[in-house]
Amino acid sequence: MAVARRSGQLAASAPFTVDTGPLIAPARTSRREAQRLGIALTGTAGVLCAAKARGLIEAVVPILEQMRSSGYFLGSNVVEAARRQAGE
Repeated sequence: MAVARRSGQLAASAPFTVDTGPLIAPARTSRREAQRLGIALTGTAGVLCAAKARGLIEAVVPILEQMRSSGYFLGSNVVEAARRQAGE
């Protein structure tokens, strides 16, 4: 058990695991830390592909293209991978 000081108080913590499903992490440092901890990551394109698979949206690529045209950075390789995964 490790003891850490938080806001002037002592807090005890022990290693634990949490299975909450995929983690959406937009920031590079968040993704890097999640990978270091072995936490599964799902990006925007992955979330959209899952939504299509569940019948929540009709198509993935038009949404990704709209995001790109609005200034959201998505590499062409990400869009192409999503296109293949979504069967578009």
